[in-house]
Amino acid sequence: DIVKKVVPKNSLLLTSYNEQTGFLYYSQRVGWLFYMERELYKKHYKLFFDTTSFEIDHIEAMKDFLEEGAEYYANCEPHTLQKYSKFKQYLIENFEAVYSNPDKLFIFKLK
Repeated sequence: DIVKKVVPKNSLLLTSYNEQTGFLYYSQRVGWLFYMERELYKKHYKLFFDTTSFEIDHIEAMKDFLEEGAEYYANCEPHTLQKYSKFKQYLIENFEAVYSNPDKLFIFKLK
């Protein structure tokens, strides 16, 4: 419900939600998944095509998504932002946080 209120209907949404691909579906948004726990994900799934979201460097992966047109980034895994403090600092310094609930969800406006 929060995503529906904060992210405009036709905006491209980038989401980080470990193993919860339904987030895009439930928010009725179109976009891409950004897995921060890439190595863990690769251990559990055989990938047919390895996208740029699996880059080692999260910041470089984010830049790739920006070039592809991502407009908002929703992170539903607060523990990953704590774990990857350099990436969290990059988000805070470069993008507007349009929603922040440290225990549940962060939404950044990318453009």
